Amino acid sequence: MDIDQAIQAHFSFIKRSIDVHGGKGSSAYFSLIHHPISAWSKPYPETTGYLIPTLIQLEQQGVFPTKNLVESCMQWLAEDVQLANGGFPSLYADNNQASLFNSAQIALGFLAYRNSFGQKYMDAEERLVDWLKMVLESEDQSIHYKQGFIPTYYTRVVWPVLALAKGHGDEQLRKSAFVLFDKLMEQMGNQSFPLLSGFDGDQAYSHTIAYTVRGLLESLSYAFNKEYEGRLLDLVEGQLLALDQAEGVLAGSYNKNWIGDFSYRCLTGEWQWVIILLKLGLQYQEERYLQYGKRLMEKALQVQSYPKGAVYGSKPFWGKYMRFKAPNWAAKFALDALLLYKTIGNDQR
Repeated sequence: MDIDQAIQAHFSFIKRSIDVHGGKGSSAYFSLIHHPISAWSKPYPETTGYLIPTLIQLEQQGVFPTKNLVESCMQWLAEDVQLANGGFPSLYADNNQASLFNSAQIALGFLAYRNSFGQKYMDAEERLVDWLKMVLESEDQSIHYKQGFIPTYYTRVVWPVLALAKGHGDEQLRKSAFVLFDKLMEQMGNQSFPLLSGFDGDQAYSHTIAYTVRGLLESLSYAFNKEYEGRLLDLVEGQLLALDQAEGVLAGSYNKNWIGDFSYRCLTGEWQWVIILLKLGLQYQEERYLQYGKRLMEKALQVQSYPKGAVYGSKPFWGKYMRFKAPNWAAKFALDALLLYKTIGNDQR
């Protein structure tokens, strides 16, 4: 499958995931095992939120008309899903417990919408900003992934919070983001592996390792720190060394010594690493990063799935990450990676 065909297929999968719910959010995943009748799960607010920038990019690049999809998802999030306190729920829309991580990912959708289509949902965005400030300052229980534990991949919270702070000129929110940023960098440690970047600790899917690294990369664009930049590059080198030692195969998960579990591939994480490496290659004008990203992309493109355009959490699809499920966020990251690759000139490939 070539790149244009892959973009078409992944977009068709995402569009179906929204259409099956009448435009009210994107289904969390496709699975004939877990949902043998409909195949599609309930819509998932968190990843619907960060699908919106991808859909907008498709519209802006003239690839597909997506404005109606964006509008319907934004309306669902702002009018049906947002909680009275301004936050967004953990897991599905019928959950009344607000989640810092999920709310921050949805913020990326609000920012992309406002920057592209205007301030229609500014009231909802401002309520989200107020809630984020409250949670970050009070260390409300919503800050935790689970009781007493904030994973290092919450660098992916710092990123949208800093973006919101800049967009709203909110110094209080910016300072709160820095406090969380510093805490996460401290618990990450100084080795070439991001400690506590898994759902339960140091054993981490390539997905959450990539979350950690991407969050750090994007956060530095809003709050540059030379020391943290060095940590970013150390983490990338740790992953590339592990990749070289495995002859170009990315393990499904790793422990703190970069010892991988090669019983499966985490396809979601692979596409995320393509994005990271391509971005680093462009940022630092480093051909080596671009080549690593291209090789991972080509390997991921070889995987065939049903339905066309789906990206299963694992290969084989019964692997440990999102077993038997094709999550919407995996297809989203594949689209992001392919769209980014297309923007790179032939002279850089």
